[in-house]
Amino acid sequence: MNDVRRILLATDFSPGSQRARAYAGMLARRLGAELLVAHVSEPLAIVPGSDLAAEELAQTEREIDHVVAELAREQVAARGVVVPGEPAGEIVALAERERADLIVLGTHGRSGLAHVLLGSVAERVLRRAHCPVLAVPHEGARGAAELASGR
Repeated sequence: MNDVRRILLATDFSPGSQRARAYAGMLARRLGAELLVAHVSEPLAIVPGSDLAAEELAQTEREIDHVVAELAREQVAARGVVVPGEPAGEIVALAERERADLIVLGTHGRSGLAHVLLGSVAERVLRRAHCPVLAVPHEGARGAAELASGR
């Protein structure tokens, strides 16, 4: 773990992402690593360049800035970035460009039909990433011991 110098925290500002932020901040502080806080903004049916698209981008940047400021108060070296595109692919590409040693992200805990239809960004990142990935379960997820034992 001493080789972890840069951690990529992928966030969508959900409760699962908040838990992932806590883990990423703790790891960055303990390892003396830089933390890159990233949000991938998936293009919606918003016309690029419209007032609505500009406001959505500005709001996302404010949220990223807030997370970075919180981390600075916790004495974590952090910076933020907003990237447009498909979340899993852009997270992996950003980790490669930034030479991240670890990716940290939260999970939503979808199952059944929702998981089949919406998929899992965390799952796709795990399959494609060049570095280790820490997927932090959402609040309602079973504990790590239960997951490890298969109960």
